[in-house]
Amino acid sequence: KDFSQKATVVVDIVVDKNGKVIEAKVNNAKSTFGDPQNASTLRAKARQAAFTTKFNESPDGTPEQKGTITFVFKVQ
Repeated sequence: KDFSQKATVVVDIVVDKNGKVIEAKVNNAKSTFGDPQNASTLRAKARQAAFTTKFNESPDGTPEQKGTITFVFKVQ
């Protein structure tokens, strides 16, 4: 267990036409952290999760598409 409070981390992403996340940046303005001491750990976990996310390929689509992923961390 790396944290003890809930948080919501919004990550702005760019996805290439193969469905791979090629950029991931935490949007601090839209994210909320229950405990500021855990913020850096949660930011890192959210970015790592974003980079491992795979989307559907779009070979005939635009080279890059922008979007967001929202990660909700909950204490159990």
